[in-house]
Amino acid sequence: MNSFYVYETQAELTADHYQQAEANGISRAAVRKRIKLGWPISKAIKEPILSQKEITERASAASPFRQTNGLHFAKEGKV
Repeated sequence: MNSFYVYETQAELTADHYQQAEANGISRAAVRKRIKLGWPISKAIKEPILSQKEITERASAASPFRQTNGLHFAKEGKV
């Protein structure tokens, strides 16, 4: 059932969607992956790709362990 949904959603993507995504710096592969993960088309073609630093910062901020154990991680040699 899920694969059918993905197929139907990907079938709705048009050349204009891909052009808009590429204008926003998002590759066709990234758009297809986002759609497969259940993203709405409008978000998949507009949401910027996060850098590794942004991904790490978001994950760190959302971590429940950050609030409970008081541990702080720093790059080696920086304390």
